[in-house]
Amino acid sequence: MISFLPVTIFAFYQWTLKDSWLSVLLSVITFLSIGSYLAYVSFRLVQMVRRDRPWTLYTHTPYIFPHGPLYIQYRHQRWYFFLFSLGAVIIRGLIVGPANSNGLAQVILLLILELALLNATVFLKPHETRGGDVLAITLAVARVIGAGLLFAFVPKFEVKAIPRVAIGIIAAVLFSIMVIVMFFNILVNLGLKKAWRQRLRWRLGTRLGSSTKN
Repeated sequence: MISFLPVTIFAFYQWTLKDSWLSVLLSVITFLSIGSYLAYVSFRLVQMVRRDRPWTLYTHTPYIFPHGPLYIQYRHQRWYFFLFSLGAVIIRGLIVGPANSNGLAQVILLLILELALLNATVFLKPHETRGGDVLAITLAVARVIGAGLLFAFVPKFEVKAIPRVAIGIIAAVLFSIMVIVMFFNILVNLGLKKAWRQRLRWRLGTRLGSSTKN
């Protein structure tokens, strides 16, 4: 999942360059290796849900450990939301690659894609917790804003250099903030919050014990 987005974008873009058959071959092999595995896993998950119930994905251990990262963060009623994410990766690759001859079309298509993902996240609320939905919506809004800012870099609009630099700085700051948000979110979900609470309880217990002895 981590490598699927960059591999897809670079592979699709590489196919438009036609500069080296070896580079194209390596990009094809890499994309097919990752893409075919994710496609096979997705097919197995859909097949299992059709045969049984979505809740099985969250209780059947042989599926949770190897394939859980695809869907485990979503409610069992919205288990299929990972298909939206995988589909969006492929569409982004197509926008960056085959559509690179028209910058305006790229920006418009990217903005439509990000708006569609934002609407899907808002209306479906796929995550297990409200905090997860809020985080996902926040990230989706940031991507929509980032896609909208790209219009300033389309040559057709002839935006001056200084405004383009300012807009680029705004975009950089926006996504830097999102990176920081995700960093702290990962720390919290790794158990930092729980460890901090346990430490406070231990310190409180130590003080209470000392007061009792005195």
